Amino acid sequence: MKITKNIAILLTIFVLLPLNDAFSQSKIKAKTGESIVQYTIVHPLHTIIGKNKNPYCTCTYDESTGKITSVEVVGQVMDFSSDNSNRDSHMGEVVEALDYPEVKFVSSAVDLIRNDSLYVKGNLTFHGVTKPIGFWVAQSVQNGKTICIGSFDISLTEYKIERPALVGVKTEDKLAIWFKTVFPRVLKK
Repeated sequence: MKITKNIAILLTIFVLLPLNDAFSQSKIKAKTGESIVQYTIVHPLHTIIGKNKNPYCTCTYDESTGKITSVEVVGQVMDFSSDNSNRDSHMGEVVEALDYPEVKFVSSAVDLIRNDSLYVKGNLTFHGVTKPIGFWVAQSVQNGKTICIGSFDISLTEYKIERPALVGVKTEDKLAIWFKTVFPRVLKK
């Protein structure tokens, strides 16, 4: 009887022990108004920068270590502003914002390379096309907040987007993405 009870206790410990990792995970939302996602596209006549100051960004982190374990960022296409409403309207048409209203990134891996650098891999969905990407992120702590800054490039044609044209001349195929996310607490220790 006592042996059966001890075996039951050991089995319970071995079953519940792995759950401890799941319970030590927390999710936090980045601060709207302080976080930003922007694109840059180059045309022979000028460079266009569009900014989204309302991205929805969350990360999951390990409470015991402060390590970021996953990230999700969603931006509404029509929230990007280049400070030119005609150009923004045209970009909305080009990327078919009514059919594909959001751009979404979901991480599959977040690796801490150094104390201040992360390498993030995941899937970017844009214009109804999902592709794997990876990029570097600089992580810092300022005034009790965790700030993550990074960038990556994508090809418009790989996402089945026709390159915008002005006076019959198309933009470059490269769309450069830069972001800054601000989380309201220190996430690394």
